[in-house]
Amino acid sequence: MSSESGPAAPGRVQRIPEVIRAWVERSPDAAAISGLGGPALTYAGLWEQLQRVERDLRQFGIGANDRVAVVLGDGPELAVAFLGVASAAACAPLNPAYRERELDFYLSDLRASAVVVPAHADSPARAAAERLDLLVLELGANASAPGTFNLRAQGSAVETQRRADDAALLLHTSGTTARPKLVPLTHANLCASAASVAESLSLAPEDRCLAVMPLFHIHGLVASVLAPLAAGSEVVATGGFDGVRFFDWLETARPTWYTAVPAMHMAVLDRARTDPARGRRAGLRFVRSSSAALPVPVLEGLEEVFGCSVIEAYGMTEAAHQMAANPLPPEIRIPGSVGRAAGPEIAVLDDEGRLLGAGEVGEVAVRGASVFAGYEGNPEANAAAFSDGWFRTGDQGFLDADGYLFLRGRLKEIVNRGGEKVSPREVEETLVGHAAVADVVAFAQPHARLGEVVAAAVVLRDDAGATAPELQRFAATQLAPHKVPSTIVFLEDLPKGPTGKVQRVGLAERLGLPVLGTWDGERPAYAEPRTPFERRLCELFEELLEAGPVGIHDDFFALGGDSLHVAQLLAQIDEERGEASETLACVLLRAPTPERLAALFEEGGSREGRLLAVEPRREGPPFFFFPTHDWAIVGLGALARRLESDHSVLTFQPDPDDLPADPPSVGALAAMFLADIRSVQPQGPYFVGGHCFGAALAMEVARALEADGEEVAALVLVNPSGERVGRVRDVSRQVLLHARRGTLLTWIRRRRRVRRASSDTRRSQPTSARLEAAMLRAGSSYVPRSHSGRTTIVTGRDYRTPRTFWEPLLGDLDWRPLPAAIDDLFRPPQVEIVAKELSEILTQAADRSRYRPSIAGAV
Repeated sequence: MSSESGPAAPGRVQRIPEVIRAWVERSPDAAAISGLGGPALTYAGLWEQLQRVERDLRQFGIGANDRVAVVLGDGPELAVAFLGVASAAACAPLNPAYRERELDFYLSDLRASAVVVPAHADSPARAAAERLDLLVLELGANASAPGTFNLRAQGSAVETQRRADDAALLLHTSGTTARPKLVPLTHANLCASAASVAESLSLAPEDRCLAVMPLFHIHGLVASVLAPLAAGSEVVATGGFDGVRFFDWLETARPTWYTAVPAMHMAVLDRARTDPARGRRAGLRFVRSSSAALPVPVLEGLEEVFGCSVIEAYGMTEAAHQMAANPLPPEIRIPGSVGRAAGPEIAVLDDEGRLLGAGEVGEVAVRGASVFAGYEGNPEANAAAFSDGWFRTGDQGFLDADGYLFLRGRLKEIVNRGGEKVSPREVEETLVGHAAVADVVAFAQPHARLGEVVAAAVVLRDDAGATAPELQRFAATQLAPHKVPSTIVFLEDLPKGPTGKVQRVGLAERLGLPVLGTWDGERPAYAEPRTPFERRLCELFEELLEAGPVGIHDDFFALGGDSLHVAQLLAQIDEERGEASETLACVLLRAPTPERLAALFEEGGSREGRLLAVEPRREGPPFFFFPTHDWAIVGLGALARRLESDHSVLTFQPDPDDLPADPPSVGALAAMFLADIRSVQPQGPYFVGGHCFGAALAMEVARALEADGEEVAALVLVNPSGERVGRVRDVSRQVLLHARRGTLLTWIRRRRRVRRASSDTRRSQPTSARLEAAMLRAGSSYVPRSHSGRTTIVTGRDYRTPRTFWEPLLGDLDWRPLPAAIDDLFRPPQVEIVAKELSEILTQAADRSRYRPSIAGAV
């Protein structure tokens, strides 16, 4: 590996190899990189490993200007691979969670020559590389010496040399409306930023950094790896952040500092409540935060836990990470500010590019040695981003009289999910690929812990249907988990401004979406897991809901769990236990805490009959509710908690083996459920309801009860399915409409694609989906019959069966249309509206009936 003779002064070097070589000359036996176990790789050993990587790359034909993608899990090997590949070629670390579709784009856009993957492991990266005919380099790690490895492949040798202005690192950053943009960072950019971080934190060889940030992210690469090495200190490379084991790592590794994004700090702060003294025992010199705004209460909480200063910094990929930072004591730190310039110069510009004075709000801009020269192959983005040598960050803020920077928000529309930037356009391009989606806009939804998460508003095609969980599952097959929308709402039209552009900014607030990551009511006191399975369930709750630490009495739904989380949780449990669970939603509704869920599985998932009481349980008569979809059962939990009437909610959890002959009829299903209802409540008045095809069951149960002389005080149908004739008439209307437009053939082909997709999906679905399919088949042949008692129909705004269809069948009809879309009625915040309506309906029905407290059902 080529290098200037003699050591370079730390903080003055221009190339990554010189960073390491400078400390090889001074303290070759000092620890450079270690893992959480085994010996540390010294600076001399690290230098030898970098030379080995260069030899391997040259042997396989990789030259100085070639681009090598690195797709590895976090740990010492990835840290060293970044340093080695960047020293010999251009390194492009990619998120190992990316799907093949994403990797196809990134590898193609990078114009990569090779891809580094773990040896003996199948991965989407390997498959994508082989499809693109790229060289695959297998990394064979040395288990006894963390950070050492060999690269294996075939090729021919070349001779070359790297310069300070060569690209060392290639990262993609998300834009506001376009696909991710490619940011080339030179050795000089990276070394300047690393020196700035080391200087602002007064790093010394005695320091030890616990690296918990992902090493495909500029924050982790520069602040967690390169900056400590520039100061001659040690990097303890973990396998990635783990809130459950974080304090154990502090005791094992004994670091003097760590750096993380606010979402990680919040998880650490939550975890600290299990043993407040552990933080002080860690002996940290300081804690650093960057990549997203750190709430002041979190900063103050961390300082109390660790007994040290928390330093908030401001960085971005285009500036090789750090741009500003609060100083260490005894200098002044200002909570709420990201500090003073710490690397490049900082200015605030107006729309015309003029410099603004202290206190004036404008766009934050930077220039200096760490700032990149421009996006690759994107002259339009560069023209918009640079102004007279200043790079415009897209962030809004102001400088005070002392040079401290305060950020107000982003002018750009990227979603900042806990430091991970997500392009709305990328999410939109994925969702619009679903056959049922006509249009979509992705946007940021506030989250109490992550700052923001991805949300999406969807317009469905005419005569096409899709649920939010269906679209989330579709997106999850093509996007990394952090890009999958946490919330999907359905609209008739997308909100547009005067110029016709879709308005993303503030859309979550305009749609009334809640702040996610908050709890319904007060959390119970933390209770330590008692068994290995309880501990694993607590860890899974924490990982999925990002709500740690979770004790055995924490409620899954109160922590923000939804239907997608239910599916993910039980799929993970099934995988680890090697067997399939029963109906998804029913498992979690029966046992929503780790304690109860562990007991349920340890009992073999024993069932308690077909009726399931949804928490919380109340003293009043049961409200028997028939859902159709598994996600609707999950939504009943949110609905039941918000009911203001004195009714417990009971739903149904049949086993497929319980069902009558295939295809079952609505009448046969109703007779089976009627016996269950009678066993719980022998006499009326009864309160019955149902959703979609479940409404058909509710109608038949009500008819049977009345035929036996019983009083049905309330029959509530939520978006009930109309008869097949109504559907035929609707299809006929669609045929005539498309025939007039000349689009009939396209419409027919689209309907066929949707049906084929639905059929393929049904064939591969588990127990819960088979139950749903059976009910749908029964409902598809059902023709509603008349009901003489009072019936309330609650509809979403996109409900299509007209009121005139129901009026001849229902003698006393109470029609209640709601502003929400059909698929959102059981989701926050719309579920609040539904709960209020339903509370009023049930209370009024109880007042009209001959109900007395003595006949309350025993739930």
